[in-house]
This record gives sequence, structure tokens and C-alpha cells, in this order.
Amino acid sequence: MSTIKKITKTEIERASIISAELRSNLNKASICIEDDAITDLRDIYEICSIYIKLMDELVLDTTSVEDIVEIFKHINNDLYIHLSYHCKNLKKPLQKVLDSLDKTKS
Repeated sequence: MSTIKKITKTEIERASIISAELRSNLNKASICIEDDAITDLRDIYEICSIYIKLMDELVLDTTSVEDIVEIFKHINNDLYIHLSYHCKNLKKPLQKVLDSLDKTKS
């Protein structure tokens, strides 16, 4: 299994746990947020975690040109394409939650 696949598998598993904990904490705080927004937050966490691990790999462990190319392709696809998709989707639901919380404070 390639290093990227190992990193990705580990971070996907961690992101799933984070997603469940996030949903639980928001429910305890009586904060309503759309399910799609939870998915976006989870995916943003996953993408960022993978990016950090890939950068560590690139800086600390990568020696071959093939590994560097593979990492750069992964960064391009996940960080620039996938991350921007989730950030764009999250904008409205997150603002809705913030507006709702501002109203309850007033």
C-alpha cells in the first residue's frame, strides 16, 4: 500500500470519529446544523489532515521523483479542488447557524 493510501485511510477513519463527536457536541449545545454541513466540516477536517501528513511526507521522507509527483497530484486534487468545493457548500449553512446564535444572544 502506498504511503498516500495509508495516510488517506487513517485520516478518513479519524474524520468519521470527529464527525460523530461534532454532531453530538452540537446536539448537546442545541445547535441545529444541516447534515450536509456536518459532512462538509468532516471532509474539510479530513482534507486538511491529509494535507498536513502529505507535507510531512514531502519534507521528511520523500526522495523519489515519483513520490513527489504523486504527492503533488494528490495535493492538487484534494486541496485545491475538493477543499474549495466543501468551503463553498459550507458558507450558507454556517452563516445560518451564526445568525441563529446571534438571535438567541439578543
